Amino acid sequence: MHSTSRNDDPFLHVNNVVLNAIGDENGVGRALDATGLFAQAPAAAALATASMRRELTDRFGVDLRLSVRDKREIAGITDEVIEPFSSRPNEIEAAMNQLYGDDDVDQNLVDEVAARTRRRKTKQSVDQVSRAGRR
Repeated sequence: MHSTSRNDDPFLHVNNVVLNAIGDENGVGRALDATGLFAQAPAAAALATASMRRELTDRFGVDLRLSVRDKREIAGITDEVIEPFSSRPNEIEAAMNQLYGDDDVDQNLVDEVAARTRRRKTKQSVDQVSRAGRR
């Protein structure tokens, strides 16, 4: 589980990992052709997210709402509170506007721009980021 985004914004999340390797009948490690796995990654991620939301609601009584960005957020935490901690979507939007202006673009293009502008991970905890912000 990770507690921050690549931009060091507070962002509690889990990465889902699928190993694309097997042992053959002789115990020798082999890589799978992961083409099919990668093609299904968005669907698998959506199922994992839906499962997490269900657990939050059923186990802990967390209510969710739809944000202005069409994302599920915890009810009671407003978009105005979330916005200052959401620097990455703002960066992607700015890059899209610079490259394509008001043109209508598809999600694949947004994903490509997001990947090209993504920062390296810093591995800071929420506490480290919070302390740095108070200085």
